[in-house]
Amino acid sequence: MQVPIIPLSKVYVRVSAATGVSERTVLNIVKEARLVEQGLLDPETLKKTPKKRVRTKGKIEVDEYDLQVIRRKIHEFYAFKKEVPTINKLLQILKEEINFKGSRETLRKILRKNGFQFRKTKNNKEKEPVTESTSTVPPMVPPYIHTMFSHKNIQS
Repeated sequence: MQVPIIPLSKVYVRVSAATGVSERTVLNIVKEARLVEQGLLDPETLKKTPKKRVRTKGKIEVDEYDLQVIRRKIHEFYAFKKEVPTINKLLQILKEEINFKGSRETLRKILRKNGFQFRKTKNNKEKEPVTESTSTVPPMVPPYIHTMFSHKNIQS
């Protein structure tokens, strides 16, 4: 006859090993059951596991056309205005031109999701216009611009 690995006298340890929960959890369940049997605890007020919250998808859906407009506006900042685009400036222009209904944070998430990266400038308080001869990568650029700048540095 084989002897069990965990002795029969250690009931809580055996139940814990069999169910895969901690000994403390087994002890708490037994304690709650005793309080319910004695009438000191209402079964309706027992601890219930919290429900998992279903995450909603973003409120703002951006179609491919709007995404192209956003990308084009960012490139216009560099090409025509010769300045670094900020989220606030971009948001203001997009609200006027394509009636963008999202917030600042929504726009930031859309940009990050579509490959744009944010970089800190030397001094964020003073907005300096970007000159054409800079060899550093501007703060908010798509990844392929990084390779363009690296090739520019190699050639010069």
